[in-house]
Amino acid sequence: MLKERFEVTMMEAEGMPPETLKQHIAEADPVGIVGMVNVPITDDIMAAAPHLRVVANYAAGYNNVDASLSKRFKVAGARYLEIRAEAFNLLNHPNFGPPGRDINTPQTFGIVTSTVGNPRLIELVAKFFF
Repeated sequence: MLKERFEVTMMEAEGMPPETLKQHIAEADPVGIVGMVNVPITDDIMAAAPHLRVVANYAAGYNNVDASLSKRFKVAGARYLEIRAEAFNLLNHPNFGPPGRDINTPQTFGIVTSTVGNPRLIELVAKFFF
């Protein structure tokens, strides 16, 4: 569908060194990049394309809720104790990796076979400031 309205160049960038990707992006000077979530588009790569206006990722959705709850207890003068509870991926939602893209491997083509991110993690922290 994009090819009907725009000039489209396709490139397999997974595992490509960042400098090589930056060089390809600089040569193409694209208006937009659509990539998989496992190929990070860094500030350096974006700076190499002065006409870049859109960066989009595609893959299965990524849902993550982090939360923090803290309380400070004044001790004396400027001293205080802070107690904090932090929860990462609070809802423990599984986030699926991208589907298989290699059409030469029909066993996994189009099938999600991995997850990304971490399971729920809860931390309790106590800090004394003096």
